[in-house]
Amino acid sequence: MVSFSMPVRVFFGENAVAENSAAFERFSGKKAFVVTGAHSAKESGALRDLTAALAKHAIEYEVWSEVVPNPGVELVYRGAKQARKCGAAFVVGIGGGSAMDAAKVIALLAVNPIPKAAIFAGSPEPKALPVMQIPTTSGTGSEVTPNSVLSNDVGMTKTSIASPAMFAECAFLDPRYTATMDQKTTVDTAVDAMTHAVEGMMSKRAGRLTDALASEAVGCFVSCEPALMGDEEITMKERASLLYASAVAGMVIAQTGTVGVHAMGYQLTYHRGVPHGRANGFILPDFLAAVEKHDPVIVSTILETLGLESLSDLRSLMDRLLGPRPAVSDFEIEGFAKRAAAAPGMRNGAVVLTEAEIRSVYRKSLA
Repeated sequence: MVSFSMPVRVFFGENAVAENSAAFERFSGKKAFVVTGAHSAKESGALRDLTAALAKHAIEYEVWSEVVPNPGVELVYRGAKQARKCGAAFVVGIGGGSAMDAAKVIALLAVNPIPKAAIFAGSPEPKALPVMQIPTTSGTGSEVTPNSVLSNDVGMTKTSIASPAMFAECAFLDPRYTATMDQKTTVDTAVDAMTHAVEGMMSKRAGRLTDALASEAVGCFVSCEPALMGDEEITMKERASLLYASAVAGMVIAQTGTVGVHAMGYQLTYHRGVPHGRANGFILPDFLAAVEKHDPVIVSTILETLGLESLSDLRSLMDRLLGPRPAVSDFEIEGFAKRAAAAPGMRNGAVVLTEAEIRSVYRKSLA
């Protein structure tokens, strides 16, 4: 049985917020809780465009700019408390994955009294404040998924929370907002989107529709490789292509979930501070090599989609894009492998690697 649900209304293009501000009209006379980080919402111009749209429809707002990279449990509970205090009728997330993920959990917690100890336990109640999303990066696809990933200090990793109620009502994708990203962040986020698409193809929940979307997203990534390499300037057309790829790959994982690459990459992000997409890119080639031993067909299909002939070509591509890999001790790898093996995402793959195989992938990936 294959199902597909993507209830987010997506507005794509320059001036997406201003030209589609009618999407906010039903909240006239009410209050928005705007969740952002410290910089990108202002620097990109997204916050300016949003507040103009809200003013046009007589909507009050409070800006909560406390989101940090890889937000944790305490932060989203603090945000939910403030959302309730200010009487928010809906939540707007502006930023990269951290801000958009935090916005979704804040919207969930604002109307659900979930104890902190139970935040990662099972499926939360299917109700939340309405959410609007405005991405300023091109990687997470969070604007079109029902998932949020938080730092989990108890589990010593990053953990996903999912609820249909966390699907955004609308997403406004304006490539101009991604122009403030530097080259490194642009590369990291692009690799994140590419791994979403590739992992969707390896999921046991993959289907023909998600595979078609994954191929579309990967094609956009491939077309932008020269610019990502720094061989040429990243144009607004390419930024639009990368933003589109991110959203399409997000639509993939909204249906399929991610698999072991993310489960393993989370360890590098949580323990070593490696940016999420970069961590995935370090892991991907050797993860695929391990999968190939069990299912060579899917790996061959992925390489063909990427326009590559071998996994060596993929590793070379990641090396050129990402540069040096972090040095990790065998002691660290033991802990990484144990925690990754227990992650739900690892079991979501059509091929499920053993802890010994995961340990081997870490060693090869970080050599």
